[in-house]
Amino acid sequence: MERIKKYREIILQVFREYTEVPPAHSDLTDEIIVDKDSDRYLWITRGYQKHKRIHACVVRIDIIPN
Repeated sequence: MERIKKYREIILQVFREYTEVPPAHSDLTDEIIVDKDSDRYLWITRGYQKHKRIHACVVRIDIIPN
């Protein structure tokens, strides 16, 4: 259980470090989505680039216990 707890901390730490850097395009924002019950972590970018809607998954991580 300690190992999974450590994984959770590392994932969130890395996601936060990368999402603090502003995107190259000012109309895009990064978002971290966490499902603690299922141990699912999602980092998405969303917004508009010119007149096109952008919604992209940058990283998805599922912690699967043994």
